[in-house]
Amino acid sequence: MVPPPMTSYLKIDAIGKSYGTTRVLHDVRLDVAPGDFTVLLGPSGCGKSTLLRIIAGLLDSDSGKLVLQGDDITALPAWDRDIGLVFQNYALFPHMTVAENVAFGLDMRNLPKAEIKARVAEALDAVRLGDLGDRKPAALSGGQQQRVAIARAIAIKPRLLLLDEPLSNLDAVLRASVRTELRDLHDRTGITTIMVTHDQAEALSIADRVVLMNEGRIVQNDTPEGIYREPASAFAASFLGSPPANLFPLPTASAAQTTGWTPPPAVAGHLGTDALLALRPEALKLTEEPTPHALPAHLKRIEFQGADRLAHVEALGHPLIVRLSDDQTLTRPDVWLTLPDTPRVFSKTTGALIAPATKG
Repeated sequence: MVPPPMTSYLKIDAIGKSYGTTRVLHDVRLDVAPGDFTVLLGPSGCGKSTLLRIIAGLLDSDSGKLVLQGDDITALPAWDRDIGLVFQNYALFPHMTVAENVAFGLDMRNLPKAEIKARVAEALDAVRLGDLGDRKPAALSGGQQQRVAIARAIAIKPRLLLLDEPLSNLDAVLRASVRTELRDLHDRTGITTIMVTHDQAEALSIADRVVLMNEGRIVQNDTPEGIYREPASAFAASFLGSPPANLFPLPTASAAQTTGWTPPPAVAGHLGTDALLALRPEALKLTEEPTPHALPAHLKRIEFQGADRLAHVEALGHPLIVRLSDDQTLTRPDVWLTLPDTPRVFSKTTGALIAPATKG
């Protein structure tokens, strides 16, 4: 059965932006479905924060159109877009209490005091800070301050919630906790949300859709599992994952023969071509005895990471990382590396996908 077409809640249509002669967004097109938690992911300078600021109305685009719930908001000022925005640095007023900070946007809208009080209470309850309304921001932890900023954004009942790297100022342990709270909040409120981050672990764990950007363009838009298991480019394969996929350039047939390697049939046809294999560390296996199609390799060291052990090996002159099983023991440096039967193959020159692999 063919799924119905996605209804566009926010339509980003050919948005372009330049600073002088530097093009930072190249005709970006994106449809965001109602109720989705969409994450804009990419390295620093890829254009994700610029795009978010254009959606918020803090920056003007040079070209293109923004349509929110059928309304063209391209030329609307930020305060007329009904969009909630949470900044990276929280932007709380230190002289105001938590409740006064949350009420700020409502006061600016001249709502009745009774309605403001009710909305503040509702927003603080939503972020589980209902009993801290009388405190000042300085008396709160970093995670609590972030939740106050989120409460202020949702108190106005926005049509869209934008989060600009909201977890980047938190330590690693607190970041994981607040990440879970963010997703729980979204599931309770159903607010259509767009978040910017450079942290792929955040994107994979929290998003309904991951929009991967590079050099001012969207290079892939997929579910977290889809973008991880079926990257559309060498860039996507090497950006997603912890550690990311190994990009392994294939040798010529004669070089493979010299090492005694007989590659899997799906790989053999690409020997001597402009091809890279994307090899997830967990998809590789190391043994001390040869197996069919195994590649001779040299074990350099094993890195202990608590729940994980990562083997750093070298094969055909190229470094690779292999995730070891819990009970695996390697006693000598000369090992054999087994590749998946159908790895994804990319062009070494362009990074484009040449041969897809099955899921799994």
